[in-house]
Amino acid sequence: MADFTNTVDVVGDEALADSIIERTITEFKDDHVLTVGQGAFCHCTALTTVNLPEATKIDGSSFVGCISLASVSIPKAQTISGYCFQNCTSLTFLDFPVLSSLGYNGFNYCTALETLILRNTEQVCQQTSDAFINSKIAKGEGYIYVPSALLDAYKAATNWSTYANQIRAIEDYPDICGQ
Repeated sequence: MADFTNTVDVVGDEALADSIIERTITEFKDDHVLTVGQGAFCHCTALTTVNLPEATKIDGSSFVGCISLASVSIPKAQTISGYCFQNCTSLTFLDFPVLSSLGYNGFNYCTALETLILRNTEQVCQQTSDAFINSKIAKGEGYIYVPSALLDAYKAATNWSTYANQIRAIEDYPDICGQ
């Protein structure tokens, strides 16, 4: 198993665009990264795990085509830009404690994505249209879990109302959401 660890504040645009790294990196963990740049992990097909405990911003197409990516921990992510996780076909579960903005086609073609937990208690996460194209959520087979205090606001919000029947209160599903 190939690991990659560094100590930088930003994983730059297309940082891992070297074909050897794209094929061999399986895990990426770094306690210092604050921003993941445009296309930084683009097509890292062997990447299975990402753990960025301090990152707050994930730029567009950062993980596009990471078909083996199954575990993502970015607990301080506030912004996920467009196409960020497009074609991450192994993702089934995502949990974002403070996410406030989800860009266009953020989870486009994440065909296995069935659980999205948005824990931000301060506001409804802004979402542009088409965030879930060709995912289990888009097909009505997955769920979005949000704080009960924001449940009605999510169900009525632009671009979330499409999924109103699939939006559930975190507190009602401790077996899925923990708590």
